[in-house]
Amino acid sequence: MKPPQKKGLHLDLKSKATELIVYLDSRIYGQIMNNLIHNAIKFTEKGGVSVEIETIDYNNSDWISIKVQDTGIGISKENQHIIWDEFRQVSEGRNRGFEGTGLGLTITKKFIEKLHGIILLESEPNKGSAFTIRLPLKQGNVFMQNSDMQLQEKQSASQTLDKESPLRLPPVLLVENDETTIDIIKIYLRDKYSVDYVMTAPDAIRMANTKIYDAILMDINLGVGLTGMDAVKEIRKNSSYVKVPIAAITAFAMLGDKEEFIEGGCTHYLSKPFDKSTLIKLLQEMIHN
Repeated sequence: MKPPQKKGLHLDLKSKATELIVYLDSRIYGQIMNNLIHNAIKFTEKGGVSVEIETIDYNNSDWISIKVQDTGIGISKENQHIIWDEFRQVSEGRNRGFEGTGLGLTITKKFIEKLHGIILLESEPNKGSAFTIRLPLKQGNVFMQNSDMQLQEKQSASQTLDKESPLRLPPVLLVENDETTIDIIKIYLRDKYSVDYVMTAPDAIRMANTKIYDAILMDINLGVGLTGMDAVKEIRKNSSYVKVPIAAITAFAMLGDKEEFIEGGCTHYLSKPFDKSTLIKLLQEMIHN
């Protein structure tokens, strides 16, 4: 995705409050804002994105309201319900001009709910979209501090490690340039596979030269530079990877793509969008059959 300045977009912050203190996990909040702003820029070609912050009275209590508004392609009313579904994009039925798997809003909604908040959508086709987050400010709704959350995560990780330590999880290399997609795939596979990830073709080639994986999930469109197929061709030159299964993954599914990828060195093919069960079934076929 091009940054806003390269697309000629403005990015503005408007706040009606000079200081707001909210007790929540900074990493989750950062991911929420990153996902919403990233999404707004991605689907906007003219105009820009604005972030408006204010306090409101909602359900007889004090809340913070954060609105991320863009002047992008917008979403029709009949399609607004699908944007919260995993691996769905409104544009998927018209053209696949927007790379990605449609996970950002799914994760964002779940994060906001973990913070006891809500997210609202106002949108019209060709007029843009406005996503509004509402988070409670009342002391009675104080969320976990960073240290508390980190402690819970460490305890959970320790328990998982103790449970899985006698087992060997099959190592899988994920090559993907979308951070949100990486996060959700790692979550989906964490109890079944040991996942390493890289975001560029050169890094994929480097990892394959230093470690032997049971399977590789290769995104074809990696942005600028070498493509996923370029990486596949180089990896196949390594004698250790002559028979290792490699799945081509792409959001641009066209007639003949599968055959082209198979001829280029891939053994399997998966078209975005896909769901968790499809991904796990693919890996089981690649590794265990």
